[in-house]
Amino acid sequence: MLDVLRDEGLRDRALRVGRYWMTELKKLQECNRLIGDVRGSGLFLGIDLVRDRETREPATEQADYVVNRLRECGILAGDGWAASQRD
Repeated sequence: MLDVLRDEGLRDRALRVGRYWMTELKKLQECNRLIGDVRGSGLFLGIDLVRDRETREPATEQADYVVNRLRECGILAGDGWAASQRD
C-alpha cells in the first residue's frame, strides 16, 4: 500500500489539492462572516462556523447543514467539536 501512495504521488497530490482548498476557503472566509477560522494540512482541513467571530459562539445548526450536504456529495465530513459541545 505504501508503494501505491509513493508511486502514484498521492501525498503530493493531497498537499497540492489541500493548498488549493485552503486558498479558496480563506477567500470565502473574507466575504462570509459565518466562517470563523480555516486551518489544516493537506486534505485534513478544519473550518469553524460561528455566529459571532468575537465570541466564537458556534453556528451549530449551520454546521449540521453543511456537514450533511457534504456527506450527500460523498465528502467525508464531521462536526466533532460541535458534537462534543452538545454532550
